[in-house]
Amino acid sequence: HPKQLIELISNESPLSATARRLNGIENASLGDRLLLVCGEQHRFMSAAQVAGQGAAPARILLEPSARNTAPALTLAALDACAYADDPVLAVMPADHVIVDAAAFQDAVGRAARYAQEGAIVTLGVLPRRAETGYGYIQVGAPRAGRHGGQGGYSIGRFVEKPDATLAERYLQSGDYWWNSGI
Repeated sequence: HPKQLIELISNESPLSATARRLNGIENASLGDRLLLVCGEQHRFMSAAQVAGQGAAPARILLEPSARNTAPALTLAALDACAYADDPVLAVMPADHVIVDAAAFQDAVGRAARYAQEGAIVTLGVLPRRAETGYGYIQVGAPRAGRHGGQGGYSIGRFVEKPDATLAERYLQSGDYWWNSGI
């Protein structure tokens, strides 16, 4: 089984943990909107794990073969557009470890409001160490949304997995955050 279906560091799989976190997001009625993209051989186990968190997927989209992220997201976007005029998609890779679920849920709720205003949004994570295994986002100017409250930032640029020297420079600058892929 792929890592997102295995209990790795707790008594739940990363996919189950992702579904559980989604249940606490403001304005997230998952019952009729959740799309689950997975491979044919994992569809039943994936659906059961998500349903175990009270969020049965509205549709399960099956990849004929694993082709990484871009084709899966394209499939989900095309499907969502078939059911809504201007859908907001939240991409939730099921292999993240998120310690502060409440802060995550708040961030996703705010991101959704920005997306409803027409923005393309990604979540950055303040780095705790220089890490060469993650991509980085250069944080740009602060941005205010019409919804008020804590704002977001424009993006200066994306950097894909820097070497150790550059990662350390990014950490020291405070201008670069880890790219969560969310």
